[in-house]
Amino acid sequence: MRRIILPGVGDPNLPLSPGVVSGQFVFVSGQVPIDKDGKWVTGSIGEQVACVLDNLETVLNAAGTSLSRLCSIRAYLTHLDDFPAFNQAYRARVGDHGFPARTTLVAGLV
Repeated sequence: MRRIILPGVGDPNLPLSPGVVSGQFVFVSGQVPIDKDGKWVTGSIGEQVACVLDNLETVLNAAGTSLSRLCSIRAYLTHLDDFPAFNQAYRARVGDHGFPARTTLVAGLV
């Protein structure tokens, strides 16, 4: 198993990695809409999805792969009303390369 380490990404004091490579598989930790400057992206759901997918792609690229090889993804939304815009932003970025298996959970934060 090989840890993926990205300078300036993640808190080195936390017991986790942005991702790990195990055999032919890459496992990526959950990503949130924080831009490269460490600021939360609070714009539209489309902007937040784009940022999360940028972060995911950064980890995948560091592991030697890309979004085009994505097999599975889990997405968590806090508002059901965001689902159509999420799908639009997701489709625009992930493309039509066979669509990875996806679970999308919608649950409000307490």
